[in-house]
Amino acid sequence: MIIAIDGGAATGKTTIAKFLSKKINFLHLNSGLIYRGITHVLFENKFLNKNESFYKQFLKNINFEVTGDKYNVIRYNNENITN
Repeated sequence: MIIAIDGGAATGKTTIAKFLSKKINFLHLNSGLIYRGITHVLFENKFLNKNESFYKQFLKNINFEVTGDKYNVIRYNNENITN
């Protein structure tokens, strides 16, 4: 089962997701962290304003991983880019 929580900025999504994940013993994965990590990689490599086929290929081959005890660390090419 996958539960997605959506809403505006600063509405408590992460807070409720962490609480709920503990309550029902589910893994909490912050999708916003992943989006920001991928955006960081695209920006740093000047990969903005490319075409759809470029991004499809890029995302298939990106050396990107979510790690850490709470899956709260983003790594790109083995470098921690979480901050």
